[in-house]
Amino acid sequence: MYKTLPFNAYNYNHMLQQFKDVMWRIGIYARLSKEDEKKYNDKKDSESIQNQINFLKAWAKDFAITCGIKCIIYDIYIDDGYTGCNFNRPNFNRLINDVEAKNVNLVLTKDLSRLGRDYIETGYYVEKYFPIKNVRYVAVGDNIDTFDETNANNDMTPFKSVMNDMYAKDISKKVRTAMLTKMINGESVKAHVEYGFKKDPNNKNNIIIDEEVMHIVIKIFDLFYSGWSKSQICRYLDETGIETPMAHKEKTTNYRNPHDRCTYRWSVASLTEILKNKSYIGLFVQNKTKKINYKVNKTVYLNEEFNIVTKKKEIAYIDEDVFKVVSEKLKNKSNNWNYTANAVPHLLRGLVFCSCGAKVGFNKNHGKHFRCICMSYKRTGGKYHSNIHILEDELIKELVTRLRKKLQDVLNTKDINYKPSKIITDNLKHIKKKLEETVCSTPEIEEAVKELMELKDDKEVNRSIIEKFIERIVLDDREIDIKYKFRKE
Repeated sequence: MYKTLPFNAYNYNHMLQQFKDVMWRIGIYARLSKEDEKKYNDKKDSESIQNQINFLKAWAKDFAITCGIKCIIYDIYIDDGYTGCNFNRPNFNRLINDVEAKNVNLVLTKDLSRLGRDYIETGYYVEKYFPIKNVRYVAVGDNIDTFDETNANNDMTPFKSVMNDMYAKDISKKVRTAMLTKMINGESVKAHVEYGFKKDPNNKNNIIIDEEVMHIVIKIFDLFYSGWSKSQICRYLDETGIETPMAHKEKTTNYRNPHDRCTYRWSVASLTEILKNKSYIGLFVQNKTKKINYKVNKTVYLNEEFNIVTKKKEIAYIDEDVFKVVSEKLKNKSNNWNYTANAVPHLLRGLVFCSCGAKVGFNKNHGKHFRCICMSYKRTGGKYHSNIHILEDELIKELVTRLRKKLQDVLNTKDINYKPSKIITDNLKHIKKKLEETVCSTPEIEEAVKELMELKDDKEVNRSIIEKFIERIVLDDREIDIKYKFRKE
């Protein structure tokens, strides 16, 4: 039973007169990381989460009675299974939305680490965001209260945040070391194994052959070895009704595809991954990628010299000579030209889609011109999709023309022209005012508007301009539908 408080409630007497008429609308926030959640995976909410909530409810009740203030618990926000190293958490975002709507003016956590372990972002919310929004933040276990100016523990908040951050960093190092040790010992640390294999039901760190699809992998290698192209193999697999690796993974594991445009048809990319996979000849490769750091949930590919390769003869079922011939054929068939040769993303990469929902790529024809092509059409032919007949240059020219006109219409700047002096001297204030009403003005966006209006040649347009204003481009034969990022159309 709740008996004592870490806070001495009488320390608040000097604030009672100032806040005696304030109705405190409390937002209780509780969080537990993924590592701790595993201990209680048989329950909807872990015991630790429930303990946090009960503790904070009791504190709020006792605080109101002792200090004689008015307060209500507006809502309880629970992020069970979310790391504290970033703030990309659904219920924390819901709490911030309620703060913005002025529904919550007191945020309550058990201690500072429950709010977050990233000392930079935690410091931002405690030192800047909450004070700006006139929101009181209380971390009961750490004796922190941002509205109590006499509380010496408030001065220790940055140091506590750094210690919480160092704890997360230390855990990250230990986990990484444990995973590397397992890789070196030949144990699998992958969440999901490659197509053609499955996890041993008796040992999650061991992989075995998936006999259900083994014959399909063998068939793919045989067809490519005998001279079939990857597109022909994809069509054959689709026509014979063989499920894709994605569909098989969803059927046999708890994985769920997050992309809503998945067509569940065989693609050249997935086929290439299979033909390059050395696991089929008994060379189990791990440590291909790594996270940038423990705070950033982004992975980067490592050079092959950093890969950890373990020989596992028991999982080999493709002949090494066949695999060697296939690898040579893949190298010979690869196109030496590509958009990413200079590590520069294509102007429209990831923004153009076919009306069928598939991405649109750009192929070079014999006249050295690039034309748009539906990737589903390229993969399956005309049986399921029709081709798009539009050149890349035509698309970019039309895109820039429409974007200029759209900006003129939205910003209502009749006198906008391509003269830099005219824009800078006469229209900059008007543009800035209109941008604040439409596209959330920032120096970068203002600069993009000026740069776009000053272009003399459509070929000068760059990726940064397109990304700031274009959300999506949909092609249907020669019809172009552009989705803009403007808040007000």
